[in-house]
Amino acid sequence: MAAETITGVIQRLGFADMLIWLLTFAVVYGILNQTKILPRASQALLSIGIAFLVLLAAPAGLLTFISNLSSNLVLVVLGILLLMVLLEAFGMKKTLAIPDPDKPGAFMKKDVFWLTEHSRVFQIALVIIAAVVFVTAGGLPLLGIQLPTNINLTGSIFIIGMILAVLYLVMQKGE
Repeated sequence: MAAETITGVIQRLGFADMLIWLLTFAVVYGILNQTKILPRASQALLSIGIAFLVLLAAPAGLLTFISNLSSNLVLVVLGILLLMVLLEAFGMKKTLAIPDPDKPGAFMKKDVFWLTEHSRVFQIALVIIAAVVFVTAGGLPLLGIQLPTNINLTGSIFIIGMILAVLYLVMQKGE
């Protein structure tokens, strides 16, 4: 039985498994290193052993969730980088009048990136995107929340997000 479990883990060893293993190893090694109970080599060996034991006990649902979450986060990060490159390429800058420290009462013009001026909106958008990635990666069942299976959650959230973005842009043009 133990041999089947070990071979099963070795066969399905993927990114999620490595992530759990590395996280467990780092936490256990850090705790052992701070307590200074054991010599350094023993700390490493004990951390490796505990990390493999945790890997054997990890439920398959958690590994699937971590795998989906990491792949979704990579896509989101690439999308945000692409958005920032496009905004920079299209010259989405705002000219601000900043008081000149050398000349009292005078102002300097300074171009700032669009996201610098709207940093609060960008932060709120990142929190919403993180919540959407968590939900679409299958995080709600881990919290004990079950949704009906006939709902396309990713598509629904995308459409609602697009509608809200258009409404925001329309309201900004009216001001």
